[in-house]
Amino acid sequence: MPEPRTSHPYHMHDAILAQPGSIDRMLGSQRDVIERAAQAAAAKKKIIFAGIGTSFNAARMGAFFLRQLSGGRAQVAVEQ
Repeated sequence: MPEPRTSHPYHMHDAILAQPGSIDRMLGSQRDVIERAAQAAAAKKKIIFAGIGTSFNAARMGAFFLRQLSGGRAQVAVEQ
């Protein structure tokens, strides 16, 4: 039987708090991959984000950020 938690009772809480550091490490270690993906996306006329449930929420956020970062130039669709 695992040891009882002595911190917040939900592991999800820990995961949420760890996200900024995880994103920072990923951006630092995957810069070349991110640049290539950004260049490939910039060459497209339309990008469709798709998802169901939680991934649908992530798709909506991806579309939001792409619209914001492109100054509204990106044509983005979100499908469920």
